[in-house]
Amino acid sequence: MPHADPLRLVVLARDGSDRVRSAWREVRDFLESREDVELLAAALDEDLDEAPPGTEMAVVLGGDGAMLRASHMFGTRQVPLLGVNLGRLGFLADLSPQEFFDRFEDLSHRAYEIREHLMFRVRLRRNGEYVHDETGAGGEEGFLGLNELAVSSRTLHMIEVRLEIGGVPVTTYNGDGLIVSTPVGSTAHNLSAGGPILRQDLRAFVVTPICPHTLTVRPLVDVADAVYTLALQNDCDGATATVDGRTRLPMSCGDVLELSAAEVACPLVKLPGANFYAALHNKLGWGGQPRYRR
Repeated sequence: MPHADPLRLVVLARDGSDRVRSAWREVRDFLESREDVELLAAALDEDLDEAPPGTEMAVVLGGDGAMLRASHMFGTRQVPLLGVNLGRLGFLADLSPQEFFDRFEDLSHRAYEIREHLMFRVRLRRNGEYVHDETGAGGEEGFLGLNELAVSSRTLHMIEVRLEIGGVPVTTYNGDGLIVSTPVGSTAHNLSAGGPILRQDLRAFVVTPICPHTLTVRPLVDVADAVYTLALQNDCDGATATVDGRTRLPMSCGDVLELSAAEVACPLVKLPGANFYAALHNKLGWGGQPRYRR
């Protein structure tokens, strides 16, 4: 049955590219033609300070980068995100513009599921004190992330990162760096570095070394309900900690990163029929056995 109240949403289209602006005009015209939707706000040139009261979802136009930006923008006041993919792979933004139009009845009738996904918070400690970035963010509050924390070298020097999980020493990684990823982020930098793919609804982190000097050091998966401590050891010139490819923190020898599950989760809107493994087939070209010519 039709829902009595209009669907209250905001649209995020912060990318200034012609592709995104063209898609925004189509989406705007479509939404304005319907009586079962109320467009509360549209972020085109600047981020929203927060979602207007009563917002049920944020429609994000762009790729996975736009979805990450939206998650960062809402901070501890997360809003369900629906991604309309204008990029390439699109694991987070998984609807095409045409699918958004064709399946809008499901949205307006609230025939969708909201799945909450693990986020993390990371703090940088230097000489016993928590560090802020150039904007004044960070410190004891730390930085919120959805995809991954990556510690890497901006130079050709190998770096050493000592890892503890829940206070228990794991090992010291020697190589180009180290990634600690959420399940959502497992198909991003982690996958490129040879890490495993995790189901998006798992509550776990995956640790993947980047080009390790010791070849027997392999990726590992562990629980999310523990503090992951990464300490920068010797040979750390040019090392940087990066959260979701957005927040960059220059590091020094002796710096310590503390990563733990965040107090909030990222809610994603999923329509009926959404299938993680089907998405892997479509996005990664998993076509089964190769077909050889006779």
